[in-house]
Amino acid sequence: MDEDSIPRNDYSLPGWGTGPEGVVIYVQIRNTQLNIYVNTEDFYRSPQALEKLVSSKAKFLSDSSDDIADAFDYCEEIASYFLPALRKLVPRQGHVGRITLADIALHHSYQTRATFHDEELVPTLITQEDPEEDEEDKCHFDATPADLPFPRFLMSDVEVLYEDPTAIFDVPATKVMVRSQQLFWKPSWMSNESLAGLEKYSKIHASGVPAHELRTSRLYGIVVNGKDVLRGQLYYWIDIGHHLTWHVLERASSETRAKWVSRIRATVSSLHAMGVVWGDVIAGNVIIDTDGNAIAIDFEGGATKGWVDKEHMGTIKGDLQGLETLVDYILNDNCPLRVRDKELDRE
Repeated sequence: MDEDSIPRNDYSLPGWGTGPEGVVIYVQIRNTQLNIYVNTEDFYRSPQALEKLVSSKAKFLSDSSDDIADAFDYCEEIASYFLPALRKLVPRQGHVGRITLADIALHHSYQTRATFHDEELVPTLITQEDPEEDEEDKCHFDATPADLPFPRFLMSDVEVLYEDPTAIFDVPATKVMVRSQQLFWKPSWMSNESLAGLEKYSKIHASGVPAHELRTSRLYGIVVNGKDVLRGQLYYWIDIGHHLTWHVLERASSETRAKWVSRIRATVSSLHAMGVVWGDVIAGNVIIDTDGNAIAIDFEGGATKGWVDKEHMGTIKGDLQGLETLVDYILNDNCPLRVRDKELDRE
């Protein structure tokens, strides 16, 4: 397969770092990471590009979901200039047989700098780094609390399930298996969000409420490295029928939508009773399983503009505000947020 036919979703952006001199953007493709340094000293006759860096850096430090989305857009833009060269450094490879998270983990690390001349980004040479040097610091891995009620696994314990052996290193792993249990794998990058989510899932676990009574995603276990540093979470697999999007709602009957609203209200009420704040209450954090049940996911916090006011982020008041917006999104065909999403998808 030639380079032009490689799928464009063969890379991920696990995060970023900030410092007085600028930002560093982390790009991963297959089992390789590229650290792109975007420093203020590398802007020449480029005041507009420099201003964009400064404003984007502020968003990197924000808790707002909208700001974080804008930050990822900036990372995507910068990364696009380096991906062709990075793909040539990391040839596409296939695999046959059992493979684990350890096999697809980072084995190579490179660095480069983004320079701007007359408002244009000019990529510089990509050079190799020591892949083991300060790995946790570069990727913002979290220290793992000692009192979590979930089993811990090494990356070598977690088998990656795949359908296309030629693309095993190109597409981020999500479906995995541990102890003959099919699970959903989510890497952990951001300290505060990951730890907050683990605390909430611990409370859900301690409540003893079964999944058919409390429709939320459920944590199965955590994955750590040899130093007991958190590398990610393992969730019980959900057979997803749909995400809660405007076109799904337009096809659903009024009775079905009313059922979803009733279930989501009951879920939020139960969560609050056990001291859990959902957080980023948006339609995108509701999935409909193959049995037609509405399930709340993503308990790592945040607030999305138009759904939850920033000053109410992470509070019961914020959940209730987001819940009423979500109910309107589901039941009201003229809900401004639903109309907006529909228009954006049709552009």
